[in-house]
Amino acid sequence: MAELKGDDEIPHDDARRARQNRARRSHAFLRRGMIVALALGAFVLVEAVWRPFSNEADACSVDEARDARSQQGAALEDVLPGFVAARGGRKVPAVDLVAPDGPISTAYFSTQLPRTILINFWASWCAPCREEMPALDQLNAHFAQDDFSVIAVNLDRGEGSAELVETLFDAWGIASLVPYRDPDNEAYLGLRDAGGLGQGLPASLLVGPSGCEIGRLIGPAFWSDDEVIESLADLLKSG
Repeated sequence: MAELKGDDEIPHDDARRARQNRARRSHAFLRRGMIVALALGAFVLVEAVWRPFSNEADACSVDEARDARSQQGAALEDVLPGFVAARGGRKVPAVDLVAPDGPISTAYFSTQLPRTILINFWASWCAPCREEMPALDQLNAHFAQDDFSVIAVNLDRGEGSAELVETLFDAWGIASLVPYRDPDNEAYLGLRDAGGLGQGLPASLLVGPSGCEIGRLIGPAFWSDDEVIESLADLLKSG
């Protein structure tokens, strides 16, 4: 039986090949572990993130639950990692927010305009929230002439939170978003407890003009990517 040698006793090319083989075996092992973890995590994410709203919300009609928007919501899952399309269910409960000029209800966007809205809850202390805000601003600006709005809702509490949001928007160059706030976190907690949101920030909820949910996403996203914009454009054309 040949005696095993250390790398320093193996010719240079053989030593390099030996290290490469060990690295490949190690990487393959890590990949298998990551695939298993991601598979389990994806299952947990879907189970934890999507469930219908509670009975307090109005049920979506059969037509609303299976129209072209539902198909486009499912298509968004392919271009937005972590996005979970709605599987029917109930309408998103209206919640009250604070706009720069006073209180406003999200019901305004479905009853007065109506339009598709992306409600995005964020906080100044949330690094992923801050990173995705410019992309949300670009997304909102891109669809400025369409029936679509990004409703960016800040969750900072305490005195001076309104001024803080305005300061951050100025520093980040945010030009198209309205600085909505939920200073008591009642809107966020209400939707979370009703089944619309999981744990964590940022949290986004895509709602159709009829008030029915299209889908949701917990975590940051590249909202201004071309594929995302194209998918949202198709969704808006569908209804």
